Amino acid sequence: MKFARGSRLTAAICLLALSAAAVACVPPPTQAPTPAATPMPTRAIPTPTSDTAVIHGILLDVTTKAPLVDHPVYLAEIIATGGEGGMMVASMEPTTAPRAYTDSSGTFVFMGIAPKAYALATVTPSGHVLFVRPETRVEITATARPSETVNLGTVLLDSKFGN
Repeated sequence: MKFARGSRLTAAICLLALSAAAVACVPPPTQAPTPAATPMPTRAIPTPTSDTAVIHGILLDVTTKAPLVDHPVYLAEIIATGGEGGMMVASMEPTTAPRAYTDSSGTFVFMGIAPKAYALATVTPSGHVLFVRPETRVEITATARPSETVNLGTVLLDSKFGN
């Protein structure tokens, strides 16, 4: 499956993420906003090898900020880019793409990752989708380099569209 920035699927994902983020950012009128605590990983992040990388992050529900547990996340290989602000194409075959499952804190860890550029993806009832940052509407990407660890930070997903 290939993804292209600017496609209707990506536009729909961005709109979905923006809609969910907008709802999550508006507190009820009678209640003061409460800062959400970021869950601590329940497992140690491994050290990368000399020829592979480690990529990790935490997956939370966009509305409740609760960890999404046992949720599959994938790395879709970026196969073409159009430069700054241009088109990006990512390819992912779920049976062979790097895959990780979140733990009880929402932490996901990809180990032994080949040096390449990747976009973070998941599978929803609507199909394969790339994660985007709601505040920027930009896909979450990582470049894996030998001996390096990449922290993608907190990633938000509307759980009703999850697996």
